[in-house]
Amino acid sequence: MTEEKQTLLIVDDAVENIDIVKSLFKGKYKIKVATNGKKALQLIEKSKNKPDLILLDVVMPEMNGFETIKELKKHDNTKTIPVIFLTSEKEPDSMVQAFSLGAVDYVGKPFNIDELKSRVNSHLLIKKQTDFIADQNLKYREILHILSHDLKNSVGAIKMAVDMKAINPEISLDQFAPTIELATQNSINLINMTCELCRMNEYNLVSTNVNIMETFKEAKLLLSKRIKSKNITISLSIPTEFTVLVEKRAFLNSVVLNLLTNAIKFSPQDSTIKVKASKISEDKINISVIDNGIGIPTKMIDTLFDATVSKIRTGTKGEKGSGFGLPMVKKFIDIFDGEVKVISKTINEFPEEHGTEFKITLFSKKD
Repeated sequence: MTEEKQTLLIVDDAVENIDIVKSLFKGKYKIKVATNGKKALQLIEKSKNKPDLILLDVVMPEMNGFETIKELKKHDNTKTIPVIFLTSEKEPDSMVQAFSLGAVDYVGKPFNIDELKSRVNSHLLIKKQTDFIADQNLKYREILHILSHDLKNSVGAIKMAVDMKAINPEISLDQFAPTIELATQNSINLINMTCELCRMNEYNLVSTNVNIMETFKEAKLLLSKRIKSKNITISLSIPTEFTVLVEKRAFLNSVVLNLLTNAIKFSPQDSTIKVKASKISEDKINISVIDNGIGIPTKMIDTLFDATVSKIRTGTKGEKGSGFGLPMVKKFIDIFDGEVKVISKTINEFPEEHGTEFKITLFSKKD
């Protein structure tokens, strides 16, 4: 796989300066250009991928460099972009101001070509290394979530059986044997899967035909303690022959259990959670998990699946969470080449008709 080039944004009102910088780095980096700060901010806002480094002139019409960097630092999606100021101003006060506003470096005009090349290359290398470390940290946070959060469901199922036996010694553990066996095997599967994920550069999991109804029944069994604590009914309207192409361990633990756990967390006592499955084409199946809980605020939905944005909310019975469950759902649905959508009405805005529906679309088995 060819490594994607980093993006360098040049912001300068002098065409000759832009031409010099472009000639130095053309072919090595993707080059974008803006002739003032206002245009630079508009360009960044419209771009799907943010620049990896900005070369920013100080003196420009409409919006100067200092005003531009102040605006960049206000927003989460741009505040970490490194900025090198380009200016003919040599006064110490300007340099102090540049660094106080968050610039990573300062290059004077007229350019010393070797100096400019060295500084740009160095800061883009630092950016690449920083992004790599951030990606690795996110990966291991995800793996830690799988092992700690998802393993807790299996351990909880075993603990429920032990607690019941402690409360009533006359009860035979034999009646809990299916739950304990499933929870134990699922714990082993989770540990094996996390070990595999740690060894992979990417999550290259092997998909097979997995029965949807059986998976949701296993999830109900593993979540029985949580379900009983709120007296919730899980209604499964899933044709027994429906299967999807997924990796079973990840589908059960990181998709199905997270979706049901989320629905239970935000559902009221004595309510019903509905799970429906239907074919939407010859090779695709839609699965919906529907609750009539408190709903998700509109402003939160845009970042619901973003693991880098904190969104911890307390459940209807005081349940706590890591805020990592739904990003993991999206992560694995993407790996399975599927789609996930959410429709929600909050209890404050729709007191008579509120709740959330998660729709996931996955490929069904192929003959």
